[in-house]
Amino acid sequence: MKENNDILSLQETEELCRLYMECRLSVLEETELQYILEKIPYSSPIIDQTRESMIAEGILVKKRNRHKKTVFHRICWTAGIAASLIIILTLSIKIQNADCGNIYADNESSDNFVIAYIGGEKLTPDASERAASESIKKAEALMAMATAVEKENKINQENIINFTSQSR
Repeated sequence: MKENNDILSLQETEELCRLYMECRLSVLEETELQYILEKIPYSSPIIDQTRESMIAEGILVKKRNRHKKTVFHRICWTAGIAASLIIILTLSIKIQNADCGNIYADNESSDNFVIAYIGGEKLTPDASERAASESIKKAEALMAMATAVEKENKINQENIINFTSQSR
């Protein structure tokens, strides 16, 4: 290994990776290789294989931008699920209201009610309304949570940008 701060060449890095894969590096050299692989942008089959091996062994941690991408995807999935639930509930209520209008055309009752099934069994109107209200509350809570997480992530990103700008 080099003792100075020069950056290793691609060939030198590949050679270290080969030695690592052949279990010919000392613990200190493996630690230095781990540090190098986290810092250098090189990519080749042996370097990528060594990185994957170290990640699988728990020695090397995946890059942070992949973690941010995962958090972003979780937020998108959460928001998407919440939006889908709200759309489904809204459409089901609209459809049920249209059906109820046809069923009770002779009746003078203009009260709206909800029809719901759980486990294939029809619920009473009161239980249906409670189930729909609970579903709406859960969807709203999910949306609120997604909004809060999104705001928190934006604040963290702004803090990182500000910190990076100040350190220059």
